This record gives sequence, C-alpha cells and structure tokens, in this order.
Amino acid sequence: MQPNLFATLALVSYPIVVFVFFSRYRAPVAVTLSLLVSEMFLPPAYLLPIWPWWLNKWTIPTLAAGLAAWTYGRSYLRSTRAFRGMESVFLLGILGNFMTYWTNRDPVQYGPVTVHPQTYKDFVSATMVLFIDPWLTFYLGRAMFRTSRDLTTLCRMLVVAMTIYTLFILFEIRMSPQLNRWIYGYQPSGFGMTIRWGGYRPVVFFDNGLPLASFSLLCTMMALASTRAGIRISKLPMKWLCLYLVVVFVLCKSTGAIVYALILLPLILLAAPRRALTVSTVLTLFFLAYPFLRINDVIPTKSLTEFFGGVSAERAGSLSYRFDMEGGMFELARQRMWFGWGIWDRNFVHDPVTGVKLSVPDGAVVITVSIYGIVGFVAYYFTYAWTLLRAPRLIKKIRSRSDRILLSALTVNCAVILFDLILNSAFTPLFMMLFGVLSGLPKRLLAEEAAQRAASQAADFELGGQHGGSHVYS
Repeated sequence: MQPNLFATLALVSYPIVVFVFFSRYRAPVAVTLSLLVSEMFLPPAYLLPIWPWWLNKWTIPTLAAGLAAWTYGRSYLRSTRAFRGMESVFLLGILGNFMTYWTNRDPVQYGPVTVHPQTYKDFVSATMVLFIDPWLTFYLGRAMFRTSRDLTTLCRMLVVAMTIYTLFILFEIRMSPQLNRWIYGYQPSGFGMTIRWGGYRPVVFFDNGLPLASFSLLCTMMALASTRAGIRISKLPMKWLCLYLVVVFVLCKSTGAIVYALILLPLILLAAPRRALTVSTVLTLFFLAYPFLRINDVIPTKSLTEFFGGVSAERAGSLSYRFDMEGGMFELARQRMWFGWGIWDRNFVHDPVTGVKLSVPDGAVVITVSIYGIVGFVAYYFTYAWTLLRAPRLIKKIRSRSDRILLSALTVNCAVILFDLILNSAFTPLFMMLFGVLSGLPKRLLAEEAAQRAASQAADFELGGQHGGSHVYS
C-alpha cells in the first residue's frame, strides 16, 4: 500500500509550518515546536520519491528549522560558533564518508546476486545527511536554549505534547493502529508487530511501537522531574497527570522501555540528582565501549538471553534473535572495521550460495558500524556521548534546585536514548536536539546565576553605601 497524495503534501508543505512557528514564537519555542509536531504528526517511514533520496519527516523539518533560524533567529546563531570544541568531531564524518566510498568501490558477489559498489553520489548524499542529521539538530539545540526560562518551557512543552498525544494512543489501543493508514494511506510497519499482550500496541504516526514508547518514556520522565521541581502547567494537577502518563506509557506495551522505566522513574522521582547523573555516566561509557566489546566477542550474549528467559520466553527469543543478527554483522564488520561496507545492503550477511540477505538488524550501533566503520561510529556519536560525560560536572555547580533537577532528568533521558541504540534505532531529530540543549545550557545557566549574584552584590553595596551616607549626615 503506497502513501497517498496527502502524505506527500504534508511533507512538502511542512517548511511553511516551520516558518510560521519561527515568525510567531521565540526561537527556543519555535525549534521545539518544529521538531515535536513533525515527530508526532508527519507520515513515518516515507521518503519523497525524488532525489535527494533522504527527504523525509526527519530531514525536512530539520532543514526548514535551520533556514528559519537563520532568518528569524540569526542573533542566536551568530553568538554560537558552529563546530566548537567536541562538536568538531562531526567533521570527522566527512573523511569517514569519503573513505567508506573509496574502500567500497568494488562490487560484492554472493552466488547469483551482485551487490553493486559505492559511488561518489553516495558519498555526497551521506555527507549532506551528516550535516542535517546528526549535526544541525544538535547545533540548533545548543544555540537556541540559553536561560532557565527556556529549560522550563522545554519541559512544559514535552509534557503538554505527550498529554495531547495520549488521546491518539488510547484511540489506537481500543480501535487498533489505523490512524496512519486512514490519513496517509499506508501502514508504516507490519500489522502483526502491533499485537502485544492480548491487545494492540499503538503506533500512531511513528515508524512502529518502539519509537513511540521511547517518546512516551521521555515525556513521562520529564513530567515527573517537572513535578518534583515544582513546575506547574496551568491548573493541571501534576501528580495525577504524572500517574495518567505512566499508565498510558505502560499501555504502549514495549517491554524494553518498561524495564528502563522501572529503574529510572524512581530515580528521577526520589534520588538525589548526583545519583541519577552517575547512572547516566555508566550507561554512556557502556554505549561507547559496546561496538569494541562485540567485535571482540566479550559480551556474554548467551548468559543474557538465558537470564531474560526466566522473565519472558518471548522477550528472550527476541533478544536472542537480535544478538544473532548483530553477531553476523559484527563478524562481517571485522573485515572492514575502520570505514565499513557502505550502503545498498553491502553491510548485511548474505547466503553465499543463493545470495539471499540474512541480516535483519534492529540496533543503530551495529548498523552504523557495519556501514561506516569505527570512524563513522565515532563521528556520529562521540559528541553526544561527550555531552553526557561532561554534563554532571557542570550540573553539580548549578545552585537552582529546579534547574538541577530538570537538567539531571534530561541527562538521564539522553543517556537512555543513547544506550537504547544498542538494541533499537529510535534516534530522531527531537532527541538529537535535546543533546544540543544539554551541551550548551548548563554553562549558560551557570553564567546566568553568576550574573544574578553580581547584580545582587552590586545592589547590596549600593544600598549599604546609601545607609552609610545617611548615617554620616544624621
């Protein structure tokens, strides 16, 4: 079933919506709205049938937001240098993409099937995508968010967005995941994937139920953090709203996301921010080490599968299948470890006799390493990881309890997003923007607090001088 005309029109016309957002709202609000609305409502898993082939619900809004920011928020961009510090690691991707193309100009033969080589056009496309996703979204988040007010507004927008989206989620839980088919004319993933726990797993306008569950977990965690920080949203009872969001999140029926929630929701709600930050650091370090551990066959995948077998045979089978698919691709990746095999299924395991493709990967880590190699993995993810590793040192210095709680929750959220890329591939522009926010905002909040203290001290000094003067003349 092919997408209808409305799906194409929605994608093509969305830049107009982005420019309207930027013309009406402050830059932090506009960029968040641009990526939130596109994530929640544009047609998923659909590429426009034109070159460049990567125009979809992720790249179009990001490009439009970049152009709108240059038009309406140029002061933000001028004061935030691009590719500063660890952000310059993204530039390594240019070299990596070229070497991936250069080392994969040979066709690969599997029985009767020939997998064609990389071309210069593939290098150009990959480099263009690199500057849109992951760099541009990260940069916009780093440039646009500057104050405590911006942080509070971001959290409120995430909570309100999820509250609205629960109506669509509950509808699909009751009526089956049909909204995308009714509105855009196609099913983004197999209908069998929506059957879970004797009922339906909602999809709404996401690729499948897994990224929807990740989005729901993000917003639910930020709702809990906002409640703990004393932030209110109009006259809504925050505690009851949090309970409602938790219930809807569970009804999204994603076992992996629920496991994350069981560990992290109490952490966000009850633990000191420094403990939450310690967890984020551990998750980030494991993420960075994972491809090296898997390539060297260090991780005990069999033991992990047996452990989860005691919890759920179905989930253990799913995990075992993922490990098997991943193991074959990492074995292949060893042959071209630094720059990978490139695209067009060259990175997949094929049957040597029939040429049938055997790999069905889920994790973004193995996909990235197998396509672009270790160099590509570092270029794509290291800036994000460095942001998480640096954040605790800065957040601990912030005096505002509210800001410290919100930033700690945001750090844990980002760490979970990154860690989950080992098993899944839900890494959207909205998520990337949050890493950018976390990269730039803590330093600015520290500067904001320092300026407030200086102003307070100056006012106290002036007041003291006035009192002293009146005493002299009394």
